[in-house]
Amino acid sequence: MPVIKKCEECGKIFNVVPSRAGTARFCSRECRNKNQQTGSDIICDNCGKIFHRRQYHIDRQANREEHNFCCIECRSEYKHKNSIEQRTCEICGELFDCKKVSKQRFCSPACRYVWNSTLIGELNPHYSKIDAICDYCGEVYKVKPS
Repeated sequence: MPVIKKCEECGKIFNVVPSRAGTARFCSRECRNKNQQTGSDIICDNCGKIFHRRQYHIDRQANREEHNFCCIECRSEYKHKNSIEQRTCEICGELFDCKKVSKQRFCSPACRYVWNSTLIGELNPHYSKIDAICDYCGEVYKVKPS
C-alpha cells in the first residue's frame, strides 16, 4: 500500500513505495534538482532576461562589481553599446557614431578634406616659416628656421 507524501519543493501530493517512504522528499527529479540548486535568479543587464546563477559565481563577481549577462552575445552587445557615442561633425553639423576613445571629429573623409583644405599656409598650426630679407635686393621672403 503506497504512502502519501508532500513534495518539499512544490507542495504537490505524491505516492511513494513503503520501502522509500523515509527518504522520498520530492515528487520528481525536476523538483529535487531545483531544491539542490544554490544561488539565485538574476536579471541580464542587456536584454532583461531572468537566468539562474550559482552562488559561487555571484560571490566571485561581487568582489569585482561586474554586470550580469545571460550569454556571451549579450555581454559583447552591452560593451559595444556603451563604447560608442554620437558626435556632431565640425563641418556639416551631421550626427555620427564613433567610439568614445576616438579623436574623430568629422563624419566622412569628404568633411575632413574640406577642413584640411582650409588649413593651408599660415593658417596651419604646424606652419613654421619666418620672414627673411634678401641681402641683394631687400625683398622679404619666407624660409624655414634653421
